Amino acid sequence: LAECDAFNRSSKRYRRGIGVGCGGHGNTYFPRYNDYGEARLQMNEDGTVQAHVSVQDHGCGTVIMIRMIIAEVLSIPDECVGLQEADTYNTPIDYGCFSSRTTFILGRTVQDAAMEMKRKLIDFAALLLDCPPAELDADNGRVYCKADPARSLSYAEIAQETMLQKRENLSVSVQYHNETNPGVVGAHFAMVEVDTWTGYTKLLDYLAIQDIGQPINPAMCVAQIQGAVQMGCGAALARGAARRVSPSTISFSPLTFPIFVLSC
Repeated sequence: LAECDAFNRSSKRYRRGIGVGCGGHGNTYFPRYNDYGEARLQMNEDGTVQAHVSVQDHGCGTVIMIRMIIAEVLSIPDECVGLQEADTYNTPIDYGCFSSRTTFILGRTVQDAAMEMKRKLIDFAALLLDCPPAELDADNGRVYCKADPARSLSYAEIAQETMLQKRENLSVSVQYHNETNPGVVGAHFAMVEVDTWTGYTKLLDYLAIQDIGQPINPAMCVAQIQGAVQMGCGAALARGAARRVSPSTISFSPLTFPIFVLSC
């Protein structure tokens, strides 16, 4: 503030100032309404996983995020998890991708499903390896004996033996009901310089602080915040809206949008 005050005293044409904004947002609409999610996982005979959960990727990396959660729990590469977007002909019915509920509800649902799949893998591997489940662990697509890691089976081998010996598919179905809504909060600070003669506006500095808990895909979270900042600045400086004169012509009135410059 002192820097802005000093600049404003020395300049008649240009003015600098700082703006602050803060807010919060819930994850899901609980407790106003109860929420839930459902997911089904199937282990294929090659050790890959097919996930069935109703998600839509509308620009925020939802599908990648769900795959990352499953892959982390099962300790396999992301590309070993197959997931298509929602189609209730094949995927469980779901409320939808809104109210910031997808990561919090469906992410936890697939996490629980992947943990149940891991438990099933270890339980059947215990029979095949003649080793108690408590003495087994899973990593890098294999179940192994903690005391002797050389004694191990791949997920593919376990899935195949499940079909051959138990006459079953290695699959799980899980429903999750949340009982919390932690929410997210943020505070943003902007320093701008305005040419009082022309309206030319420069964003000199910007600080965005977001408390979102554990980010599943940090790069995507950063990209979303950057996009929101750019769109917010544009909306704040807009003075009007475009008017469609004909199907092929759009008219902009003078000074509809002040000039806005963002230096990255």
